[in-house]
Amino acid sequence: MGIKKSFNRLFAPHKALDKLNDKGQTLLTRAVEEGDRITIRNLLDAKAGPDVKDGKGRTPLSLAIAANDHAIVDQLLKGGADPSAKYTDDDGVERLPLNTAAAKGDVALAKRLLQARAFPSTPDGAGKTALDVSREAGHDKITAMFVEVERREKERLRAMAMMYGHPF
Repeated sequence: MGIKKSFNRLFAPHKALDKLNDKGQTLLTRAVEEGDRITIRNLLDAKAGPDVKDGKGRTPLSLAIAANDHAIVDQLLKGGADPSAKYTDDDGVERLPLNTAAAKGDVALAKRLLQARAFPSTPDGAGKTALDVSREAGHDKITAMFVEVERREKERLRAMAMMYGHPF
């Protein structure tokens, strides 16, 4: 059997995990909507795509955030979900998970997304960063946290630039 056939045979079953059903759900988005942590774990172990959007443009992570289910958020992030994967909100605008946490004033969620390498300076589909959103919402604790993250990131980049002899 050729390499291509072997590869396709080995990985083809995983494609079925990410197909949309007649309601526009993937198996993973449905499990997240139902809060079924065991099925979520099994699907992630079987290599279901943690960032595959449903028929409405929502990611499993965005659904867990909307449900305020931090345990599922952690499960998805540990399973490889991109903390900066854009999703479509009910108004048809592309949003970012960190912007949603900032809008909600959810400090614990914001910290978890930052730990997973989400960046507060990334703009969403409306051109707003998480820092913009937190400032507009008056969430001072999250705003201060984002400002500190950006300060440290600038210092890290400046040090790298100096190390390689580039002006910053």
